[in-house]
Amino acid sequence: MARSSFNWTLFLLIIAAFSFQLRSMAPTISTGDSAELSLAQSTLGIAHSPGYPLFVLAGNAFLSAVSFGHAAYRTNLFSIGCSVAITGLLFAVLFRLCGSLLVALLSTVCFLCVPVVRNQFLSTEVFSLNSLWAIALLFSLS
Repeated sequence: MARSSFNWTLFLLIIAAFSFQLRSMAPTISTGDSAELSLAQSTLGIAHSPGYPLFVLAGNAFLSAVSFGHAAYRTNLFSIGCSVAITGLLFAVLFRLCGSLLVALLSTVCFLCVPVVRNQFLSTEVFSLNSLWAIALLFSLS
């Protein structure tokens, strides 16, 4: 029963996070480095130092797999995909640590509602992929 509740909660959390973030996502390039990073992903170019090779390669693979919309929209969608993966992994890590669905759910939602986190996940920036790696590491250690 607990496993089923976890799975349903995780599923609904991911659907809610994806829906909210897709609705809030920048439709094209936005402030900061998003134009440069979007161009680097779409052309396999080199962004400003340090170049962000993993971000560029992973984003380019995503651009190749998703064929609708223009490149800037798809690179923002890549960041949304990373943030949705973060949502699921963070919820799983917190549930493993505390054993409470409610605490894990509320903590994950609070994390996603922090303005800095929310804004950095909604446009083409390296922060979503970097955070995904950090949460994946925590997940593997928990």
